[in-house]
Amino acid sequence: MFKTINYTSIKSFGQPLMPINPIHELISQHGEWGQHPVYTTEQWKTAVNKDITRKAYWVWVEDQNQIELDAAEDAMYNSSECDI
Repeated sequence: MFKTINYTSIKSFGQPLMPINPIHELISQHGEWGQHPVYTTEQWKTAVNKDITRKAYWVWVEDQNQIELDAAEDAMYNSSECDI
């Protein structure tokens, strides 16, 4: 009766309406067995060995990216130059 729509395949002005899964994006950029230039597999292994994370490598990388983005956003909003 209803058709499932894959929004990532629908484009508006050449851009997807919804973001593509960031983990898939990372894998497509660096390869499934590759590594991120900032968040290395050695750092991830250390986090796993210290029981800081149990997440898969690329999930952990996306989390690290998000933590960094959140910190940058917080710094921007907390700066005296922010007009919001």
